[in-house]
Amino acid sequence: MERREGLRRDIEVTRRVREEFPDCLILVDANDGYTPELFIDY
Repeated sequence: MERREGLRRDIEVTRRVREEFPDCLILVDANDGYTPELFIDY
């Protein structure tokens, strides 16, 4: 999967989790998959 496409997917998944579980805290661990620039975009 192309890097930007993967980023878009990660953002969409995070948004869906937030919508389904609004009272939960979300911790994101990209397993060193994000550069500083991609993390800022995320």
